[in-house]
Amino acid sequence: MMAVQSVAPVLILTGLHDGATGFAAVQKGARDFLAGSHLDVRVAPAGPSVTRIERHRMRREVSMEGARELTASEDRLQRLIASSADGIIITDTDGIVVFANPAAEALF
Repeated sequence: MMAVQSVAPVLILTGLHDGATGFAAVQKGARDFLAGSHLDVRVAPAGPSVTRIERHRMRREVSMEGARELTASEDRLQRLIASSADGIIITDTDGIVVFANPAAEALF
């Protein structure tokens, strides 16, 4: 499937309602999937179902972009905390240390 994806995007339309098959196809290189539960088989393939598929794809892309931005933000925060000259310690509600940056570790 990966070789095909380099030429054209692959969209999987599953006849199943659980989505697991679609997720597995995406992990193997499909661009996106739409589970059978989201298809309206009463309309022609070029009709509203195709528009719905495109909207679903666009929402998934926006969601994936948001996840990438969140990961990048978390990475920046981790680098900032790790490189801070100030000791930063995070404790849980019982007062047990669950995180200490290198500057805090140097204090103890």
